Amino acid sequence: MNVFEIIQKSYLLYKVSFRQIYPVAFLMALTSQLALWAANLNIVQNGDNLSVQSWPILTAAFLGIWLITLIGNAVIQICQNAKLYQYSVNLFQAANYSFQRLSSLVLAAAIFSVLLSAGLFLYIVPGLIVMTFFALYSPAVLFLQKQGVPALQYSFQLIRQQFFSSFTILALNIALLLIPQLLSSTLDSSFNSDFGLEEAVAVLATSILIPFTNALILVLFYKLNALLKSSPKSG
Repeated sequence: MNVFEIIQKSYLLYKVSFRQIYPVAFLMALTSQLALWAANLNIVQNGDNLSVQSWPILTAAFLGIWLITLIGNAVIQICQNAKLYQYSVNLFQAANYSFQRLSSLVLAAAIFSVLLSAGLFLYIVPGLIVMTFFALYSPAVLFLQKQGVPALQYSFQLIRQQFFSSFTILALNIALLLIPQLLSSTLDSSFNSDFGLEEAVAVLATSILIPFTNALILVLFYKLNALLKSSPKSG
């Protein structure tokens, strides 16, 4: 599998779908950044120590980010899938279908999050392996109508065909998503109550990158799916 071919096709998909899905990406980035800002308000820095003022608020903020990201990415992937296969879908239709598949998405994403957290807790390498093998659960839920656990199993089947190439693409995905926070941290690394320039930069950068990271996931998914279907074992 050619990694550069995947990146090139993803960029083309990014370009043709950007105008339609940018409002969703911007809303995702803005609401997630607001939730993160609210979470930071509950973290107080006393010298070298950090303390949490309200664990329920902090938990709600991070669950909000998790759910917003899950739904927003689903809507974006549905719209990009329409561009890829040249059929028409609007944002309302994409959102409606996302909510129809939400229970399976939530189940798969929750299991994925638990496995990823366990892997990262044990050591960074197991976490990266888990991230790679199960990263394609969302397209499996949305476009193959897989349920939660079967979607994760199918992602594993796809990735194991081309693990290192898939890891390279997914590592690029993670690196791109880290750029906005790195940019904002260079502007202000202090804890404060103002939603200012650093947050605005993070929102703008994230909203521009989210459509491309989803395009990478979608193109990789279909490439590996085609390889799986064409292999002798699949028959």
